[in-house]
Amino acid sequence: MASRLRAQPGTAKYNEVLEFADFFGIDMANDMDLLWIAEQASEAALPEGWTEHDDADGNSYYYNADTEESAWEHPLDQYYKDLYQHHRQLKQQSRAARPPPPAGAPPPRRSPVGSVPEHGSMPPAALQDVSPATGYSLSAGMGSVSFSGGGGGGAITAVPVPGAPRSVPGGASAYASVELVIAASDTVGGPAISADAAQRQVSAQLMVDERKPLGYGSHGCVVYVGNFEGQPCAVKRMHNAFIEVVEKEMEILLEISTKHQHQHLLRYFSMDKDDTFVYLASELCATTLHQYVEENQGYVPFLADYTVSPATMRLMYESASGLSYLHSIGVVHCDIKPRNVLLTPEGQVKVADMGLSQKLGNEEQSFTFSSTPTGDGGWAAAEVLLCGRKTMKVDIFSLGCLFYFMLSKAVHPFGNRFKRNGNIVDGTWNLDKIKHLPEAYHLIATMISYDPTKRPTSDEVISHPFFWSSSRKLAFLDQMADHLEHKGDGQAGGWGSLEVVGGRGWKRRVSSKLVAAVEADMPKEPGELSFALDDNSLLDLLRLLKGLRERLELDLMGAEIWALVPAECKTDSERREWGTAIRADPDEQDRAVARYFLARFPDTVLKLHLWYAGNSNSPSPMSGK
Repeated sequence: MASRLRAQPGTAKYNEVLEFADFFGIDMANDMDLLWIAEQASEAALPEGWTEHDDADGNSYYYNADTEESAWEHPLDQYYKDLYQHHRQLKQQSRAARPPPPAGAPPPRRSPVGSVPEHGSMPPAALQDVSPATGYSLSAGMGSVSFSGGGGGGAITAVPVPGAPRSVPGGASAYASVELVIAASDTVGGPAISADAAQRQVSAQLMVDERKPLGYGSHGCVVYVGNFEGQPCAVKRMHNAFIEVVEKEMEILLEISTKHQHQHLLRYFSMDKDDTFVYLASELCATTLHQYVEENQGYVPFLADYTVSPATMRLMYESASGLSYLHSIGVVHCDIKPRNVLLTPEGQVKVADMGLSQKLGNEEQSFTFSSTPTGDGGWAAAEVLLCGRKTMKVDIFSLGCLFYFMLSKAVHPFGNRFKRNGNIVDGTWNLDKIKHLPEAYHLIATMISYDPTKRPTSDEVISHPFFWSSSRKLAFLDQMADHLEHKGDGQAGGWGSLEVVGGRGWKRRVSSKLVAAVEADMPKEPGELSFALDDNSLLDLLRLLKGLRERLELDLMGAEIWALVPAECKTDSERREWGTAIRADPDEQDRAVARYFLARFPDTVLKLHLWYAGNSNSPSPMSGK
């Protein structure tokens, strides 16, 4: 059957059609001629009587006022799924009616390059590693690929999820694994590669297993498990019709992989081609950030005290670090989104999919796209959607959306998938799920600013106070206390104004035992019997903080130490273990003090950082500049 597709490859509309095709389960390897069904579905209006709504979390659903029926899926989704199955069966029946082919094997289409290694000569486990930090492990050889362990209490394995509810994705990554399964056991088999599987020897170094794809991407791309020089790899296969797209991508990728290797950029090994396809070989990852956040029931972005978990903080920082390195070598990614950020078996971030990237010259600061706007599903900035000139700030916008996606557990700051692009153009966003995190809120709000000039650079993102360690934040507050000592008495005006941190009467928020202990240690003026910290002085608030650290460091804390016990220590045994650990570990002391202090004054570091930067000719202490 001839294709009736109107959307042209390389356009935003074509990418949208591919997303719907993936949602409807269209076989991208064999049924590209049926993409017209996905195109019709992408343009389908709601039937009469149906309206679209959002729930409290921003997820879209549909309601029929006549029948009082509610549904998560578009009312016509099942119709188009059935339509695809109908035409697929017609194709299969047509093939079955063909006359039998000639006896014997067909002649080869091309001469094989190099020798094909025997399956038995392959190592039984070409890759085996366990991360002591995350507990995740991957076993990947010619036998299987599995991703297991971790703190989520289960295994993460790349296998299809039958019947799982889902929405049309915001653009499938060309390197994406298939759907995740979070299992109760510690070891689950992944996409098995049997000894008799259909394998293609593309070159002397590269073998591709085409029996079962890992995922799909734009331009008719299919990703398979392969083997490059005896090691497992991912192989991105695209039709030769898109050779210019692939060559442009590979030019940037090979430069990055050979000249500018970075631990948070996906490594690429080779580009090969035959009469029909082009093949890009890259390192094999375990999953995408999209799958890890949205479909992993064990993913929890916050700790018991509602602070960001170290694992989530690390993923955010590594994503920004990879992007910052790209920008430092003059590359704009242009397609940052959760499906294009991959995770290795050890849980390390790899920024991937450089097909839309732009390499800026030495004098270039901005660029334009030669085709329609890129990006999809609400990850592209307004200047991309409106076809204006672009700078590296388009990546900052996308990264800000990705940060909120991680912290909110898969909620988008610009709403559901149908309204995102419109909200982006209007500059309408919602960050309610992180209102309790002033530093994260400030960072993301500036990153997704409508005006690209108001967005931070990638270096400013990774040096933002949100990413500072506990020790760094306390050191910054110590330096600010020194500044206040020289600027005034810390009560009103200048550096001492408590408006900087949002209020007076700070003693009401802290333990009286801690205050009394620090006051007893403070130096007294001649003739004074005691020293009292001023309840309305920012300087004295910082003196309290400094005094707590000194008492911990000198092991002078008595019963008042129990005021610092974290919420997760619920039993007497856990409290005693914590008390022993904090006395012996300076890093744990800093974490305990910072956790206690910032829980009560959460915007102190951020506001002092901004206050100092706006009232001084020099950058803020500890800013990294």
